[in-house]
Amino acid sequence: HFNKLELTPAGRPKYKDGEVEIKCVENVRVETDSRCEVLDIGSLLLTNIHIVIIRSQQSRMEAWGLELMRVVIVEDCASFFVPSKRIRIHIENGNKLEFKFLSGQKETTIELIRKTLERKAWTDICSPPKPVVTEAAFSVESAGVSGLMRRQEREHQSVDAVTREALTDLNVLMTRAREVVKVIEKYSAVRFDKSDAQSETSSEMGDANEMEGILQNIGIVSPVTRLTAGRQYHEQLARQIGDLLLLDNRLRRLGGMVTLPDVYCLYNRARGTELVSPDDLLKAASLMQDLRIGLRLRKFKSGVYVLQEDSFNDDVMFNKLVALAQQDPLQGISPAGVSQCLHMSILVAKEQLLLAEQHTLLCRDDTINGIFFFANKFMDV
Repeated sequence: HFNKLELTPAGRPKYKDGEVEIKCVENVRVETDSRCEVLDIGSLLLTNIHIVIIRSQQSRMEAWGLELMRVVIVEDCASFFVPSKRIRIHIENGNKLEFKFLSGQKETTIELIRKTLERKAWTDICSPPKPVVTEAAFSVESAGVSGLMRRQEREHQSVDAVTREALTDLNVLMTRAREVVKVIEKYSAVRFDKSDAQSETSSEMGDANEMEGILQNIGIVSPVTRLTAGRQYHEQLARQIGDLLLLDNRLRRLGGMVTLPDVYCLYNRARGTELVSPDDLLKAASLMQDLRIGLRLRKFKSGVYVLQEDSFNDDVMFNKLVALAQQDPLQGISPAGVSQCLHMSILVAKEQLLLAEQHTLLCRDDTINGIFFFANKFMDV
């Protein structure tokens, strides 16, 4: 009954165009109607076109999806006299499945499933949208540059209203899911093929930075919220942050390491609304290593928190820093210079230089012009 779904690097399902999350519930057991066979135990994720079961299988995440278009009816197994944690789903081929909610939230979930079935969002997603051609009457207000600016302002206000309303109300999200996704993915088809960095002109670099900014702004189509994720809020938040940083090797292009304040700005900018608090971000980051999504939280002696790839190697970074210092043995290297050469933030560059100094690979010179680091020749004496 379930089809295996493809997962993102951080272990979240890859959604179809127009698909959005509605509810996430942990500890759900899937059984046959006779209850003689347990098919699966995991987290249930309800979208506007799927019921997804996510489970951990031998340290790997797997996702299996049941298409809602195949569901005929959903019924509560409880009666007036006999309570039950189960719901029964009738599938079009006559088969039945039971979902047992071991951690509660059955009533909320069954209500949301029924509302989703009533709306039949898959019919709109599968069918191409009908173009609406309207011929606006000419007016003096719509003419010229000022008219274009007024139209753009109206469009921006409309987009802002759609995203804010949809992400704060589940009913609106289910009803206008396709419109929301269309707004957020307006420029997602645009891609920039980055050429060799040494052959890029300044204008090409500017285009690359501009495209990166666009991707950051529309990077999250279905943001994780407390309303949809429930008890799994921080886990799903960690996975979504991981997807944002691992997408297109974005973190690797930032030097393999990024400070938590930078992640906070990047992620909230990508969400656009329903911003995440610093405390929630820190808690989600602390879960990443246990979730095995390819990232982990690290704290330097100075108190700076960073997220780095699991494959990040300090020794490799030290060798790069020593090589940079040896290129100009008289002037040395500064955090700003390392930031420019290795495409990382100045704060991360400074922490890496100080760490290399602690390992006696570099020497520091504090001057009125700033801090400069040199290759340590004292160890050769």
